[in-house]
This record gives sequence, structure tokens and C-alpha cells, in this order.
Amino acid sequence: SIPELPEREIKAVVLNKLEAQLGKSADSLAVDYVVVSGGTSENGGAARAPSELYAYYTRLESVRERIALLEEAKLRPFSIECSMHATLEAARFNGYIPEDGSCLLVDVGDSHTSLGLVSRGELVLLNVIPAGAGAINQSLMEQFELSFQDSELCKLACPLDKDEGSVADEKTKLIEHGYFQIILGIHDTANYLKAARKSQAIGSLILTGGGLLKTGAAQLIQESLNLPVVVMDPLRKIQIYSDSAGQSREDLPQIGPMLQVAVGLALRGVA
Repeated sequence: SIPELPEREIKAVVLNKLEAQLGKSADSLAVDYVVVSGGTSENGGAARAPSELYAYYTRLESVRERIALLEEAKLRPFSIECSMHATLEAARFNGYIPEDGSCLLVDVGDSHTSLGLVSRGELVLLNVIPAGAGAINQSLMEQFELSFQDSELCKLACPLDKDEGSVADEKTKLIEHGYFQIILGIHDTANYLKAARKSQAIGSLILTGGGLLKTGAAQLIQESLNLPVVVMDPLRKIQIYSDSAGQSREDLPQIGPMLQVAVGLALRGVA
């Protein structure tokens, strides 16, 4: 919690705090922060909770390396963005983010799964777990000598909501294990946040990402966490027109969960 301070003083506090905690000079860090204004009291009175500040940082050298790589490719860097900020922008635009309270925004990707705690509309905490849907494809390709396309078809065809009495073959067992690793990571992170941040009680979980193009995945996560789970459609409030040949893109809603970062970057004026 922080008192009301001018922005210049807040930045100085953030840098001094990071230097003390990390034992590194602020000059070696790329730093940003967000101040979440306190809401009204629970009984509806005029009193407001203290504002809270959340800082984000990374090695400045890492940022410079990325910029140099882009410039070497003859590209001009316009902005350095966190994919979860873009995902949050897409979720906010489409009406998934509550104005008050907290929710957990989960992006199930190919190589990893990102989880963002959103409080009063702002991203206040980010965690990444090294489990993604691409690991399932890799295992299928290695163990059963499948092409990537065949492994993807096999993965999507395997039901996660099958009858308990059914017998699973080796491919199904491998696919189930991969998805359960993802769900376990989401479960552990959500439970940690519930215990560690009781003042930011998670009211719902919003799912997105290409790894969610799978029947039964959202239901399993909901059962695991005992929280309302919503699968985000980044195109929910976007009108889809026919292409130049006059053909409608009926396939776009089906791949919508894969487009959240692109939509969010466009909304942030980056793409």
C-alpha cells in the first residue's frame, strides 16, 4: 500500500525498493509499475482502501538485446509489450474483466502457460509455468513417429471428458498426462494466490490461448478450482466482414482463442 505521492516520487520509491530487494543498481533494470486505486469500503461508505503499487522489471541488457536483434532484421522497434498486457486489453475490450474485484487471466500457449492476477481491472501479478500444449505434440512426434500435423489432429481428437470406465490407449494416456500437467500448474498457482492474497479474492478464471482448442479442458479446470471458468472469445465484440472474394470467415470464431494477443496489440495501438 502507498500514500498519495507525485509520480516522480513514486518512481524514486520503486527504484529504491528494487535496488534494496535485488541488490542490483536500478540502472541495470528496465522498470515499469502500475498504481491500483483503492476501492470504496465493503459497506458502501465513502472510505477508500489504500492504493496499491505493483512493479514490473527485467534486465535492461535483455531489452537491449531484443532491440538489437530487431534492428539487425531491419525492423524498427515501436514498443516492447508483455503478451499478458495485450491479452488483458483484449479481455477488457470484450467485457470479460470485472470493474471491481479480482479474476485470474490464463493464457494456455504452446511452450508455456501464463497466469495474470487482475485486480480492479489492472494486471498486478504475473506467473509463468513451463507447461504448454506444444509439449504434447512433441511427445507424440517422438514416441509415435508422427508428423506435427498428425500429432495435432490426434491431440484434438482425444476427448478429456470421456466415461470413467473407458480404457485409454497409449496415445490417449500421453495426451491426458500433458493436459493434466497444465491443469495442475493452473491449480497450484490459483490456490497459492487464494491463500497469499486473501484481500484480492479471485471471483472467476478467464481462459484463452491456442492450447484451449480442446473439448473438456475448461470443464476440468473449473472442477479442479471450484471457480467459474469462462473461455474468452477475443472476437466477441469485433464484426467480421467478408473477404475481398465475398467469402465469410466462419473459421475465425473457431480459432478465436489463438488471436487474443494480436487483438490486444491492435487495441493498444501497436499492431
